[in-house]
Amino acid sequence: MRRSALLGAALLLLAGCQDDAADLPGNDETDRIAQVVSDAISYPRQETAMDYARAAAETTAGQDGRLAVIDVEELDAGDRTEPFVRLTYRIHLEPQNAGWISDEPVTACYVAELGFEGLADSPERVSCPQRARPVPIPPRTPEPVALVPDGFDRVVRRSLSTTGEMPDTELLRRRIRTALRGATGPPLPRVDVTADGSDVGLAVSGDDECLLGARVDGEVEVWSPAAVQLQPGELTCDAGTALSQQGQRPPH
Repeated sequence: MRRSALLGAALLLLAGCQDDAADLPGNDETDRIAQVVSDAISYPRQETAMDYARAAAETTAGQDGRLAVIDVEELDAGDRTEPFVRLTYRIHLEPQNAGWISDEPVTACYVAELGFEGLADSPERVSCPQRARPVPIPPRTPEPVALVPDGFDRVVRRSLSTTGEMPDTELLRRRIRTALRGATGPPLPRVDVTADGSDVGLAVSGDDECLLGARVDGEVEVWSPAAVQLQPGELTCDAGTALSQQGQRPPH
């Protein structure tokens, strides 16, 4: 009898907890938004909890005001299977919100945990903290870009002009890299060098720039192809393009 009574009490307690969860504000649409946002930010994996918060704020729901991140927490993950980030969302829908048909607004809050393997579980509906405000999220730091320094065509011309009759392509590449380190900061543009007998081609390619140089039959030419010539399917910014002297004239 005692065991049956304890089991019955446990079932009643469980049922009470389930009723409490069901009574929390929210509906199918807020559940859907919380799930879609959490799935969207699961990959690629971010480095910090604030990076995940920023990713959530940059989703469609975050941008149009339906979702706000109101708490960000770093967790101590014991291994790669455990979450290391906990985010709390507040989702607010007005009657005119797309996908939400009602005469009354609704506000619901959710907790989502994420880790190395993505979303740990479906977002859990929770009570909204009183007077919670969106977490201030620092702007994303722009990634540095590789730039070809102004006037670097003179360095390329001089290097090609002073290269020996049988070019040492690795030595020439190191010279160009050394000159770049003295003229610009990281990340450095990529340097590609190739030779065919005494002829040599050289390319210095930044993220959005291309400088080509070639010494063919003793004549040195240095040029930058037009941007339209470097579109996908067109010229490649590499030493082979330089050696074949392509892209010296813009298309008509």
